[in-house]
Amino acid sequence: MIASRYVSVMTIVRLLRASLLVYLLATSFSVGSTWATTAIVDAGGFEGFSLGNLVGQAGWAGAGGGGGSATLQNTTVESGSRAVRVDRAALSDDRWAMPVGGQGFPNNRYILVEWDMNVTATGAPNGTFGPFLGVDTYKAPSGFSVLGALGVDATTGDVLYQQQNSGFIAETGMTVDFGEWNSFAMLLDFEDDEYTMFLNDSFVLTTGFVDGAASTFTDADIAAFAAGGDPNSQNQTGTAYFDNFRVLDISLADFDIDGDVDGDDFETWDFAYAVSADGDTNSDGDTDGDDFLLLQRDSDAAAPLAGLVTSVPEPSTMSALCLSLAVLASLRRCPS
Repeated sequence: MIASRYVSVMTIVRLLRASLLVYLLATSFSVGSTWATTAIVDAGGFEGFSLGNLVGQAGWAGAGGGGGSATLQNTTVESGSRAVRVDRAALSDDRWAMPVGGQGFPNNRYILVEWDMNVTATGAPNGTFGPFLGVDTYKAPSGFSVLGALGVDATTGDVLYQQQNSGFIAETGMTVDFGEWNSFAMLLDFEDDEYTMFLNDSFVLTTGFVDGAASTFTDADIAAFAAGGDPNSQNQTGTAYFDNFRVLDISLADFDIDGDVDGDDFETWDFAYAVSADGDTNSDGDTDGDDFLLLQRDSDAAAPLAGLVTSVPEPSTMSALCLSLAVLASLRRCPS
């Protein structure tokens, strides 16, 4: 009897949830793009760029002036026909980026920076570290401050990152093979003031923002500099190739943080409904119909989400939803 009642309650919960979805999908409301996952910077695999200097193309600028270079070439690419070759010169400290300061990013909680990189072996280490080749990220509340950095030591293949508070470069404990393409990503979390690093879609580590709390994102830079402060490290050169560079402002409804809001995110919301905060899009600590409204608004198209509930009898009016709510409420009051 208890099992039978439990099944009945769960059936009603399922129908309630489905009725809620059908109603929300059928209801007209203003759809905006403010909260959707948006590309802050998308180099498009550098396919639309001309061979030669990266600086000056599509808004990209350079900083540092230490003698390094970033050049579009077509011989070493991860995909397509273009990639950027970055050369670190001795005593150089250079960066290349498309600045986006003053545009109000992030819109939500997360910024995702992702790129593919192929590092050329420089030779045996001749100091504390070899050249750092990778990406570092910045905020600018008053002067530039570092959020996080992820890259590779061109002498050892060690994957490096920048430590919280001290700003020192350290090893993550992971390595890459020279002359091969690998995927890198940094997820910047502006609520917890930390960044999480990934290598080939695998978690590396999470640590706090280098220079403390931040609410503003200004730029993600392709970087080439000495990872160590000793003279030998400062004088070593290095080379790496970059492709498929993107910076995304992540929607809170993009639960799997893959750059879009789709059926996979709907499934996360569906399983989390009234159970956990895994489908929470409005940061109120639970998963409910309000979260679905944002999920629906940020979805790439309403049709795919609507198709997920077509097998459930569709209520003709709001009264069906109210009826389901009333039935569920009465069941909750039943004695066990």
